[in-house]
Amino acid sequence: MLSIGDTVYIEEIVDDQVNYYKSRLVDLLDHSIHLDIPINENTGRNAVFIRETKYKVYFLSKKSTLYTCHLNYISSQKSNIRVLVFEKPDESQLVIEQRRKFFRIASSTEIKVMPMEDEFTPFETLTQDISAGGVAINVSNKISVKVDQIVQLKITLKFGTSIEEVNAESKIVRIQESEIDDKKLISLMFTDLTSQSRQKIIKYTLDQQRAHIQSLNYGK
Repeated sequence: MLSIGDTVYIEEIVDDQVNYYKSRLVDLLDHSIHLDIPINENTGRNAVFIRETKYKVYFLSKKSTLYTCHLNYISSQKSNIRVLVFEKPDESQLVIEQRRKFFRIASSTEIKVMPMEDEFTPFETLTQDISAGGVAINVSNKISVKVDQIVQLKITLKFGTSIEEVNAESKIVRIQESEIDDKKLISLMFTDLTSQSRQKIIKYTLDQQRAHIQSLNYGK
């Protein structure tokens, strides 16, 4: 299931604030795992975790399968490099997140939809929600598309002051009536997405999730 080199995200909650740290699995032992020092990619800050405390951990495998579980942080350790030591999860602890459940976040970000051939004229719109498995978009009823059609997407992801673009070949899996007049809601599943691009989308959805949680707390 897990292998050295897998990307790892660790969720930390401090005073109702949610932080995510990115790391990498560097060693698998009999009863523990070793991770590179996790870094908060928004702040550049290294993680400082509390020993003998459980954290929610996400493992993104090289095959783009996402596993989640809660693991106990044991200690920091230094041999050739400094690593963080967590308990090793049993296979029964690892929950596989289906692609359609990948951190699905209601988020409005720019997206360009292009045909694989000349089935329709390329158009731009905004996402209704996004995950590392796919997106949902509202489009004009005048645009002629159908279920199982393959299209090319160019998605704009904003990280603070920086912008990343992700390209993804995708399949239309559902078309339904939209709540917006003269629009239809289209759900698409990514069929060809690089591991690097998937990591960018996961980071984006984690950032959006953290911002949403913080906005709810500020409103209390």
